[in-house]
Amino acid sequence: MDRRAFFPRLLVVIDALTVTAAFVASYYLRRLIPLAGFKPLGPIDHYLWILLATIPIWWLLLFLSGGYQGKMQRPLAIVGLAVKAGVGGLLILGLLLFLIKFETFNRSLLVLFVAVESAMLIVTRLAVSAWLAMSRRSGKTARHALIIASDDPQTKRETALLVERMRQNPGEGVAPVGVLAFGNASEVEAAGLPLRGSVEELADLLHEEVVDEVYFVLPPSMLDQVSDYLKLCEETGVEGKVLAQLYRPALARPYLEESFELPFFSFAPTPLYVGQRYVKSVIDFFGALALLAVFALPMAVIALGVKLSSRGPVLFRQERGGLHGRRFWMDKFRTMIAGADKLKTQLAEKNEMSGPVFKVAGDPRVTPVGRWLRRSSLDELPQLLNVLKGEMSLVGPRPLPLSESAAIKGPLRRRFSMKPGMTGLWQASGRSNLDFHDWMRLDLEYVDNWSLRLDLQILLRTIVAVLSGKGAH
Repeated sequence: MDRRAFFPRLLVVIDALTVTAAFVASYYLRRLIPLAGFKPLGPIDHYLWILLATIPIWWLLLFLSGGYQGKMQRPLAIVGLAVKAGVGGLLILGLLLFLIKFETFNRSLLVLFVAVESAMLIVTRLAVSAWLAMSRRSGKTARHALIIASDDPQTKRETALLVERMRQNPGEGVAPVGVLAFGNASEVEAAGLPLRGSVEELADLLHEEVVDEVYFVLPPSMLDQVSDYLKLCEETGVEGKVLAQLYRPALARPYLEESFELPFFSFAPTPLYVGQRYVKSVIDFFGALALLAVFALPMAVIALGVKLSSRGPVLFRQERGGLHGRRFWMDKFRTMIAGADKLKTQLAEKNEMSGPVFKVAGDPRVTPVGRWLRRSSLDELPQLLNVLKGEMSLVGPRPLPLSESAAIKGPLRRRFSMKPGMTGLWQASGRSNLDFHDWMRLDLEYVDNWSLRLDLQILLRTIVAVLSGKGAH
């Protein structure tokens, strides 16, 4: 079994047991505490069903908060993790009970359960982290690493840096045990480790000693010479790692993948988080579906208001640039008079935005109903259909008209590496009050730091911005 995967799996099991134990403890503790005004508790089996929902909810919240990354966390980080999971769990469980109208569930039991669970989560996580730290520092669970290095000057620096970081991070569970020379042994940097000989002795070491991983720290010119040694690692069941020095990306995330049955060294322009990306797509689809159901009647009323208030179609359709420049038709409730595009050139000198984006305060083309729709952001609701079709996301960089997206050049085009969204970091940070350069900066910040947690923060901040009318256009 992969030792790196063991710790997260252990935490998953421990968290499930913790939630179950916390619920049972909370039930009996609540029975001992008389609270006036609250319904008496029924038998415990009347409430056990909620564990079927609670355990997956806590798993999801802990996963989104980075609780299963396989690394030890500091005590303060563990407390923060437990508080986040507790607050999020209380809100979700409360909403769930409200939606299913389960009025007989004792609210005091729910609050007590979340408090006890959060406390027990802190205790169990601290205990597991302490146990793991002790076992790794003692070497009992550490992975023994053998380093193969050359006498290249750059490689010497890389070898010293690798060994230094292994020693500074014992929580990673890697213990360097020695260095083998690939080249002139007298010139190889051992970084304080025992020099075990030349690379030709690798086979003997793998058979005679405990080695879990072999790190090849070599210049690019020597990479074609390591295939036989990697094959040897493979045959003996030892993991081989090659330090990649082909290119040092400033922002992209390098990773190795297999495509068409061939290995490729890839550079992802956005955070990988494959599991979170899948969850994001699921949230987009079902979130858009739910919002369409909730706003179906208001959208019908808005459509009628737009139709009766001015001549022209109810919807404004415009071709925009999406993921990596893909074209799609984006829908909005029409907020301007018919033929507004033809009047754009007459207002060009009043444009308040730098760069290729067009923006005029008090735009005379906007209808009275359209001005209210823009202020409340209700004109964006038809884009839920774009989200359902997979052309947009609930959160992401805003899609631009083709003329504007084509004018964005160079590094700024990295903003197109994620699917466009109905709202984004720009809208949540002041919306139209920000200029073009701040807008692009925030889009790139979103792309470089994307996570589901960031999406949730943006959605909450957008709701606050819309309700307050801050930066409304």
